[in-house]
Amino acid sequence: MFHPGRWLLLAFALIILPSAVYAEDTASQSFKIPGHGSLELQIPKTWKSAAVQPPVDLPPSITMRPPEGDAFMVRITPMPAPKPAEGGNSDTQIKTAAEVIKNALAPTAVEKELVLTQIKGPAAHGYYFTATDKAPRPGEYLCMTSAVVGVGDLLLNVTILHQSKDAEEVREAIEVLKEARLQKPDGP
Repeated sequence: MFHPGRWLLLAFALIILPSAVYAEDTASQSFKIPGHGSLELQIPKTWKSAAVQPPVDLPPSITMRPPEGDAFMVRITPMPAPKPAEGGNSDTQIKTAAEVIKNALAPTAVEKELVLTQIKGPAAHGYYFTATDKAPRPGEYLCMTSAVVGVGDLLLNVTILHQSKDAEEVREAIEVLKEARLQKPDGP
C-alpha cells in the first residue's frame, strides 16, 4: 500500500538530492575579468578548464573540456554588458541577443524551429538553444548549444559543442551557467 509519507519522501529525494549530488561534484573556479572582478564558476571536478587571457586587459576566453577526448567543448566569452541606458543586462536585452544568434544559425540547423529556453540562477539569467548541424564535416561536432547569460555587469556569450542533442554535458554546462556569479573587486 502507498503511504502519503513515502510519496513526500520520494518527492523530496527527487527534488533535493540531484542538486546536492551536483554540488558535491563541482569545484569553484575563479576567472579574473579586468575591470569587473572575478567570474566564479562551479565546474564539474572531472572537467578540464583553462582561460586564455588576451593582451590589453580584454576579458579571457574560458574553455571547459572532458578529462580525455573531445566529446564536448564549452567556450565562455565574458563581455561588458551594455550600459543601463542601453538596456544593460535586462531580460529583454539578453533575450534579444540570444534571438539574433538563433536567427543567424537557423538556416544551418536541422531543426525547423530553434526554441529559446530560459536560464535562471541566483545571480545569473539568460537564454539558450540547441541546434543540429545540417551538413557537418568529418570530425566536426554535430550539435551546438548557444547561450547568452547576464551576470552582474557582464554578458556571457557561451558556445557548447557536442555530439548528441541530449548530451549530459549540456545539462551540466547549463548548471555551471545558472550558478555563475561575479565577485566584485575590493576597494573604492
